Amino acid sequence: MLEMSASELTDILAEYIYTPIPVAITSPDDMLKAGEILAEITNKYSYFMAVLMRMKIRVRELRKDGSKKQEYDEMMGRRDSVEACTQILKQYYAGLSRMVSTRQEALKEINMSTPVT
Repeated sequence: MLEMSASELTDILAEYIYTPIPVAITSPDDMLKAGEILAEITNKYSYFMAVLMRMKIRVRELRKDGSKKQEYDEMMGRRDSVEACTQILKQYYAGLSRMVSTRQEALKEINMSTPVT
């Protein structure tokens, strides 16, 4: 990752982070699948944050060494790609988490409105 062009890296990362999110959660199987996807997204996010930390350190090092302007610019591009991916993963997580919460609340309401016999 630290050696690829920003364009190459962006293409590879976009494919790697793509996670199909269900349109709706309507069954227990959907809830299980959503849990698996949330775990996968969390793992990817953690990995990308670790890579991003390393890239930020490298950018600072290169900025201090004024003789490596081109390498600095390239690293900035890579860093920006990884940073965008972390934001996309955050959005995936937030959206799916919201869907799970909405489904849980709907099930609670159904259970509360069911008469006890």
